[in-house]
Amino acid sequence: MTKFLEMCEAYKSSRRKYFDYQQRCIGYLSKLGLGFVEYCSVPEDQYKFLPLNEDVKPNMKYTIFGATHLDKDTFWHLGLLLTLYEAPNVHPQQSILIRICVKELNGKVFVKIGSEGKTIEIELANGQQCAAFFDDIITQINDSFQNELQSFLERSSPLKRIGF
Repeated sequence: MTKFLEMCEAYKSSRRKYFDYQQRCIGYLSKLGLGFVEYCSVPEDQYKFLPLNEDVKPNMKYTIFGATHLDKDTFWHLGLLLTLYEAPNVHPQQSILIRICVKELNGKVFVKIGSEGKTIEIELANGQQCAAFFDDIITQINDSFQNELQSFLERSSPLKRIGF
C-alpha cells in the first residue's frame, strides 16, 4: 500500500467513526426526547423537534435527525418545543424550548439541559436515571413559571424569554 493510500484509509476510517458516533448520539437524543414526551404524556400536537443552529423553516416538520447538530461544546444538541396551555384549544398558549444535549465519552453517555447546564452521566437503560433527568427538566420549567412575576418585576427589560 502506498503512503497516499494509507492516508486515504485513515480518512475513510475517521469518517466511519464520526458517522457511527453521530448515529449513537442521535439515538440517545431520540430516547431522551421521545422518552420525555412519553414520560409527561404530551399530546402529539403539543410538541415538535426544532434545530437550534439554523432558522426554522415555517411549516416544516423536523425529524430528530434533522433537528440535531453538533455544537462547539462537543455535545449534540436537540431542540424540543412544547406548547403549554391552561386548557386544550384555549389561548393564550406558551411555547417553551428545551435544549437537550448529549455526548458519549469512553463508552459513557453524558447529558445536560441547555448549553450551560450541569453535565451528568446517565445510563439510558436505567429507567430511574432517565426519570430523574426528566424530573429535572420539569422542575426547571415549573420553577421558571413560579418565579416568573418576581423575575419580571426585578428586571428592566420587558421581554420574557423561556428556554434552556
